[in-house]
Amino acid sequence: MQNNPTSRKKVLINAVVFTLMIALGLGGYSFFMGSKPKVARKAPVKKVTTVKVIRLKKGSVPMQIKGTGTVIPARKVELKPEVSGTVAWTAPQFAAGGIIKKGDVILRIDTRDYDIALRKSKSSLATAKAELMLEQGQQRVAREGIRLLDESKSSEKYSTALALREPQLMKAKAELESAKADIQLAELNLTRCVLRAPFDVMIQETGANLGSRVTTSTTVATLVAIDEYWVETAVPVDRLEHLGLSRNGVTATVVRQGGISRWDGEVLRLTGTLTESTRLARVVVAVKDPRGLESQEFTMPLMLGDYVDVTIEGNTIQSAYKIPQNLVHNDNEIWVYKDGELVIRKIAIVWKSQDAVYALNGISESDAVIASDLSDAYTGMSLALDSGSAPTVAEQPKEERRKKPHNNSDNGVRKDNNVATAE
Repeated sequence: MQNNPTSRKKVLINAVVFTLMIALGLGGYSFFMGSKPKVARKAPVKKVTTVKVIRLKKGSVPMQIKGTGTVIPARKVELKPEVSGTVAWTAPQFAAGGIIKKGDVILRIDTRDYDIALRKSKSSLATAKAELMLEQGQQRVAREGIRLLDESKSSEKYSTALALREPQLMKAKAELESAKADIQLAELNLTRCVLRAPFDVMIQETGANLGSRVTTSTTVATLVAIDEYWVETAVPVDRLEHLGLSRNGVTATVVRQGGISRWDGEVLRLTGTLTESTRLARVVVAVKDPRGLESQEFTMPLMLGDYVDVTIEGNTIQSAYKIPQNLVHNDNEIWVYKDGELVIRKIAIVWKSQDAVYALNGISESDAVIASDLSDAYTGMSLALDSGSAPTVAEQPKEERRKKPHNNSDNGVRKDNNVATAE
C-alpha cells in the first residue's frame, strides 16, 4: 500500500505549526517574566498582643470557712408529769409554736385526789402526835414504878429498857416522823400538779389535751429553748486548723438557703465525729435570740430544721495578696507584664476561697499582673498595654480595705502608666 503524498504533506504542516506555537509560548513567557518588576522582600512583622494589667496590694485577710448545716435546738425537753391525773387546765399558748416564758404555767393536773391525800396525812400526823404524848405519859409512870421497886430492894429481875417502855417510845416517834414525811410528799405532789416552763420555751409538739388522763410516762409536750439555737455544720478536715478554736469568740454568719435573712453566730465546739458519707468534721455554731424576740425591730425568725449556709471567720492571714481566680493559671501561676513581655510567675498559695486565692510569695506590689485572657500565653510573648479602656481592678483584702477611707472621686483606683492599683 503506497503512502498518499497529500497526507504526508498535511502531517508535516501540522507538526511545523505545533512547534511554532510552543516556541512562541515559551518566548512570551520568558519575555513576561523578564519584564516583571521585582518586589523587595520585607522582614516579618513581630506580633504584639494588647493586654490589661492590674497591681495588687498586701493586706490582712480573715480565712473564711464555708459550710452548710441544719438548725437544731440547743436544749430540748420532753415534759412529763411527776404525778398522774387528769389535765384540768392548759395555757392559751399550749400548741405547736406557742411561746411560754420561764416559770409560767404550761398546764395543771386535777388536784382533788392530792388534796384528799394531804388531809389524810395531816390527820395521821395528829394521831401520831397524840400517840407520842400518850407514850410519853406511860414512860413517866414506868419510871416511877422502877423507882419504887428500887426503894423496896426487891430481888425481882427486870429489863430497864423494857420497863421504861423505850421501844414503844421509839415507835411513837418514828410514826410521827412518817406522818410528817407523808405531809411533805402530799404537799410536793400538789405542787407537781402544776407544770411550768423550765426556761423560755417554744412548744414544738403537744401530747395531751384538756381532760386527758396522763401518767408519769406521758410526754405532755416537747419543749425547745428559744434563747439560743445551734447549727451543726460540716467543714473539710484540712480547714480545722484555720478555725482558731484556741481563741474565744470565733464568729460566724448564718444565712438561710434561698433567702436573704442572716444571723450572727459563734463557734461553740467540734463534735469530735465525722460525717459518715462525706467524712467532713462537724462544727457547732450558736445563734443567740434566733427568733428575734429581743430585737426592737421585726426580724424573720430562724426556724428549726432550716437548711443554712454558714461562714466562719477563722484565723487571719497577714500580708497576703488576694488574687482573683480568673487570674490564676495551672493552679499556681500568674502572668506578669514586664518590659513589654510576658513572664510566668509561680505563686505560693496559702488559702483559697470560691472567687480568689491568697498568696504570700511569688508576687510583689510592683508586679503588673495580666488580667486579659490569652489562649496561647508563653514566656517572652510580646505585649503592649491597653490604653484605650479602664483596666480591671482586683479587690484588695477586706481587712486592708477597712483601714482606708473610700474616695468617691476616683472610686479607690489610682491609675499610673496604664496600670491600675487596687486600694
